[in-house]
Amino acid sequence: MQVYEAEVEDEIVVQHVTNSQIRRELFELISNYEPRKTETTSVSMRIVLNDDIPVYQSARRLAFFENQDVNKEIDEW
Repeated sequence: MQVYEAEVEDEIVVQHVTNSQIRRELFELISNYEPRKTETTSVSMRIVLNDDIPVYQSARRLAFFENQDVNKEIDEW
C-alpha cells in the first residue's frame, strides 16, 4: 500500500478571474471561509478494502507424503 502526502497550499490563486471586482470578492470569500458542521445524521459508513476481504481456497487432496507431513505437524501441536 502506498500513501501519498498531499501538499497544502496556503496561497489562494484567483488570477484567472478577469473582473477585478469579482476577483476581490472571490478572494475575500475564500479567505474568510470557515467550515462548520451544521448537521449530524445516524448514518455510518464502513469502507471495505481489498485487504479486508478473506481469501478462500477450495480444499484439495494431498499426496501421501504431504498428508504424513501435515499429520506430523498436527500431532506436534
